[in-house]
Amino acid sequence: MTIVLFFILGLFSLINTISGHIKVTKEWKLKNYRVEFVENQGFAGGALLTYQLNKYYVIPIYFKHLETTNTENRINDCKIPFKEYSIIFNECKKTIIKTE
Repeated sequence: MTIVLFFILGLFSLINTISGHIKVTKEWKLKNYRVEFVENQGFAGGALLTYQLNKYYVIPIYFKHLETTNTENRINDCKIPFKEYSIIFNECKKTIIKTE
């Protein structure tokens, strides 16, 4: 019984280490928006680093995911543009600018 339990738990442990992870590294709450810096590490290779824009509705508990952008789209190492919703997040000043 011990050997069978060892192999079953070992298999689950192996699958867990291979699966990768998704982790929110930083989070900013501004006005009615929430911006998250997300690290998505798969099984192999480097992590996919993205910024996600969410908007709060009515109660600050409920929010809707609006857009995701890569870190490669950064402007001047501070400004992250979300083109679909015409919003620029300034990471250095921690402000959101709506452009239209």
